[in-house]
Amino acid sequence: MHNPIVSGTIYALHNGDHNYRYIGLTTKTPDERLKGHIDTAKYNPKKNPHKSRWILKHEGSVFIQVLEYYSDIPLKDLHKREMVCIAKAKIEGWDLLNATDGGEGTSGLKISEEAKAASSARQLGVKRGPQSQETRDKIRIASTGRKHTEETRARLSEMRKGRILSEETKAKIAESSKGKLHTDEARDKISKARTGMSFTEEHRANIGKASLGRPVSSETRKLMSEQRKGVPFSEDRKENMARAQHKRWHTDMGKTKDGCRFCI
Repeated sequence: MHNPIVSGTIYALHNGDHNYRYIGLTTKTPDERLKGHIDTAKYNPKKNPHKSRWILKHEGSVFIQVLEYYSDIPLKDLHKREMVCIAKAKIEGWDLLNATDGGEGTSGLKISEEAKAASSARQLGVKRGPQSQETRDKIRIASTGRKHTEETRARLSEMRKGRILSEETKAKIAESSKGKLHTDEARDKISKARTGMSFTEEHRANIGKASLGRPVSSETRKLMSEQRKGVPFSEDRKENMARAQHKRWHTDMGKTKDGCRFCI
């Protein structure tokens, strides 16, 4: 990521009483940065409404004070100094109007429930075109290694309950999963998640139908054979396996075979 060498200032805004209400950084002159804050308050107040209202209320008596100045410093380090100054000011009890914790990004940004609801309402029914491969790659990279909290997992699970997927969506999911190989870690997680899981007869039938006619590579057959070597089966399991084979190859395909004890 680009990290240029700059000269910059950590500054604070106050209205003459040195009671700091905002702390930021700039690579411009202090006067230029103050003018920028005033222009934003007048023409784009929604960017930080609390700061904008405070500036407009004290228009003409808002001052900028240099807290720290750095020459020839990496921009990232300047962002870190801004975050340190903001954190220190909060600990000391300054009533800051900063919307974030400083630095790059939106860390510490708090969005009201009203704003969340309004944003959700604006997006309802909005149809977006297909994303480019470049956009998909950026989303994938940004999401790599991200872990959801248990609370988020529970909320996502609740949101998806009862959702009915169209046949077109199912086909797309199936197509995107073709040829996808899971890591050993992923396989282990899937195995543990399915331990003790019971399927309805309808679910079992659907799995069976989905597997009908599916070609199995010689490599997969070999792996399955190796996994089953030395595994003892009970008589009940042997009986169930025999019945399953009969149903798959005879009943479901409308065939009968001489010598099959289930076809009699």
